[in-house]
Amino acid sequence: MLSQIEESLEELASACTSELLGMPHLPENAERRQGAISALRELLRQGLDVEAPRQVQDWPSFFSQSLNRLLASEIIDLLPWNDLAITWKNKKSLESQNQRVAIDFNCFYLALIAHIALGFSSKQRELIDKAKNICDCLIASEGINLKLEEAFACSFLVKCVPPSLLHFCMVLLHLNTLEMSQF
Repeated sequence: MLSQIEESLEELASACTSELLGMPHLPENAERRQGAISALRELLRQGLDVEAPRQVQDWPSFFSQSLNRLLASEIIDLLPWNDLAITWKNKKSLESQNQRVAIDFNCFYLALIAHIALGFSSKQRELIDKAKNICDCLIASEGINLKLEEAFACSFLVKCVPPSLLHFCMVLLHLNTLEMSQF
């Protein structure tokens, strides 16, 4: 009986976390949202652990939905994306295979866009460097054409891009993100 109760509580954890992350970004919700982000981080830690039992049935769907409810800064702070991307690139490692159960390409793509957006808006070169690395790892691992994103990150690194081109690139990235979220 106790194990059934524990199992039911574990199933509720992901649903409650998702619901709390969906709360509006208002000062009165800040503490609850922080608690939900901590719960999401803990669920992910357990989901990435080879030895731990899976608490979420459909990780890619749950995680994508959760990321879509976070701000760019929250996505960046959630996980060490740069390190995870390096692991992701080595498809044959046990760690990479386990990671792929919880984190799919769309999650990495959202993290990539979050790094670019926040790096650009806050003029933080290290975020753009991480975005470039994430992009390179995804291209190497998946063979997917991310040349626009790669060029966009590189253009920030050389700081010679006219504002009109930056606006155009941001619009293209936004449209691409919307297109990716339909899958």
